[in-house]
Amino acid sequence: MVIQYEINVIPEKKTTTEEIVQYNKILKEIENKIKKFIDINFDDTLKVNLYYSSGQMKSSILSPETPENKFGDFCSEMKGIYIIHPVILKPIFKENTDKKFREILKYTLLKYILTKKYNDDKNSFTLYKKNLINTIASLFSGNYIKEILNREILRADINKKYSSKDLLNCLIYSIIRLNGEDYVKNKLDDFFKEKNVFELSQKFFNKKPIEVILLAKDKLTVLKNKERNLNYL
Repeated sequence: MVIQYEINVIPEKKTTTEEIVQYNKILKEIENKIKKFIDINFDDTLKVNLYYSSGQMKSSILSPETPENKFGDFCSEMKGIYIIHPVILKPIFKENTDKKFREILKYTLLKYILTKKYNDDKNSFTLYKKNLINTIASLFSGNYIKEILNREILRADINKKYSSKDLLNCLIYSIIRLNGEDYVKNKLDDFFKEKNVFELSQKFFNKKPIEVILLAKDKLTVLKNKERNLNYL
């Protein structure tokens, strides 16, 4: 199955044919990496819009959806990817601009592929699937959210109240810490068949979500103590 990319730089006068070719090449490289753990079972043409202005990007997303990432996102209503141009990202990320730009591309492309594969039918659309798509896309596109979730899990408590979205983030990352990334990649089809985070946790661990999170907390605490002890040597 093939994904074709319709790449647009806005405003158009700021782009070249060579630039479009380069972005298409990067997208294909990222797509091939994603294909190693997600079967892309559809043909499609995806709009990829790169903006020289964050304001212009936001105004172009005519959708009730709130972008999860301020530098770029996939908008299912508009059936396209919207990303801040790397020239605009450079003053923020400096020498890490290329790496960050690729992470944003991977995040948005993963969201598109996962939505197309698991949540594209309006009759079977659920908030659980939408949140799971964002969680998977975030965790498998960069390390930023992992650092945040590390801290969140270390602060976990049996009585702590979570939003459904935050609970799912912590649960999936806990599963990764306990069983590894490959386990989650291999179970994606099964994860998306569940109706909510509680059913997922019960089916695969026979535990409540917070109980799985606390198992991951124990493992992270042991690792953190080992690191602390090594620093004292």
